[in-house]
Parts: sequence; structure tokens; C-alpha cells
Amino acid sequence: MPPVVSPRLPRVVGMGKKKRLEELLQAVGVGRPSGEMLRRADDPESEEWGEPAEGEEIVAGDPRVRLLPDPAEVFTADQAWLGDVLMPVLAVDLSAVDPAWSGWLPVVDPVEPVRDVQGCLGEKTEAFHDAYAGEAWIAFRLEEDGRLRFLGQREYFLHELLRGRGELRGSQVEAHYVRDALSRADSIRRWRSGERDEEDLFILGGELYEGNWTTVDPPDGYRFVQPDDDGEGLPSVTLADGRPFRLVGETHRWSWSDEGVATLLVLFEPESRTVLLTFEYD
Repeated sequence: MPPVVSPRLPRVVGMGKKKRLEELLQAVGVGRPSGEMLRRADDPESEEWGEPAEGEEIVAGDPRVRLLPDPAEVFTADQAWLGDVLMPVLAVDLSAVDPAWSGWLPVVDPVEPVRDVQGCLGEKTEAFHDAYAGEAWIAFRLEEDGRLRFLGQREYFLHELLRGRGELRGSQVEAHYVRDALSRADSIRRWRSGERDEEDLFILGGELYEGNWTTVDPPDGYRFVQPDDDGEGLPSVTLADGRPFRLVGETHRWSWSDEGVATLLVLFEPESRTVLLTFEYD
């Protein structure tokens, strides 16, 4: 009589949804799995196995965020020009992300990319990409006084490149900036008047997830870490020496301007005080 062989559990790591896992386990005779088998080990309340933890939706009036900080208090004095190309939309209490952190992190929304000119930020200024700024990625240092210092080159922004060349006036870039300024002025009015109090300002915390933001590598000073070949784990971003970034949160760019597209992802590494911004395009 041949020996009895127990059904072998298939490799299902990274396949994601609870329903699919139930079907596979039933197919090999294990039967309907318990809820404990399906939950993430570090998130016992999760309804789906292997899904990243979602952040918390924040609305106006929440004390963990400050709406529309003054640009004069956001950028370092020697980089005041950043106020022309990056719009401060809110500031986040870092202790709300991690109790070990302190201070406030300004969140800035780039006016670029320019529709019909660039597909993403930095696409048309490749000559000025470096270890801190590349296609769809930009890096800052959060100074001890809570201000942001851009770590890349000024000409990384198409607006500044054309301005330096004397080619900005009458360009599509200038027209885009004018439209964006008008749209932001209306958005600011509606936020401040309370018309939009029930809308999401920010999605606080959570985990990084697979998306189209992962299709473009960060600048050379940083590393993108893919999940392993079996699909286990979540994507991550680190400094070159391996220190990991955390997701501070996300904001929908169309919340601030009709010219804006995509969702802005804000990442932070506390030891170097590096802030990384990138984009999830819909």
C-alpha cells in the first residue's frame, strides 16, 4: 500500500487577495482557512493577506496638520526662489507618524510638470539631474529650524532654467504657471472659507505600496528596493547606506490646483533629515 502523502501547500506569497488564497487552499484539500491564517502578522485587523497598511484620512481642522503655511517660513533664506516653483500646501506634525520624531514637516507641491511640455517633473531638464533630483523625484533636507533646503540644482526646474536663459517670457511654461497661480488662489480661498472642510487634506502614514511610482528609480543618492522574487514584502526606498525612508503620507495634487495631476508621496529619513517627494500618476 503506497504511503499517504499530505497535500503540499502551494507558494502563494504575494498573491494578495483573501478570496484567491481560499481557493488555492481548498484546491489542495486544506479547506477554508481561518481568519488568523489570512491576516498579516504585524496587522491582526487586516482583512487582506499581504496588503500594505493604509494611512489615515485627515481633514481640515485636525491638529496634526497645518493648512497653507507661509512660504517665507518654509524655505531657507538663500533659496527663497523655491517659492516660485514649489507651493507649500500643509505641514505635518512628525510625531503623528512616529512618536520618536518631533517638529513639523512642510509639504510642498511642485507647479511642474507643464502640460503638453513634460510628462513628469524633471523630464525636460535631464542635464541637471544629479544624486538628489531626477525624473519624478526630488530631495530636500529638513533643517533644524523646520525649513526645507532643496538638495538639487536650481535649473532642475524648467521654469528656472528658462528664466536663467531669458526664455521664460511668452513660453508655454510661463502660461502654465499663470494658470496654476489662478487655480491655486481659488483653491486657497475655498479651503480658508471652510467650503472644503470635509475633504481629505492628507493621508497620514501607512505603508508604501506597488504602483506606477515604482517604475522610475530615485536619484543616485537613494535606492529603490523591490520586493523579492516571490513577491513577498513591500517596496521600500533607502539612502545609499541602507537607512530606510518612511512614508509620511500622501496628498492629491488636484486638491490644490486644477493644473496638478497625480498624488504626491512624501517620504522621510530621520537621521539625515532627508525628505523625498515622488508621484503616483493615475
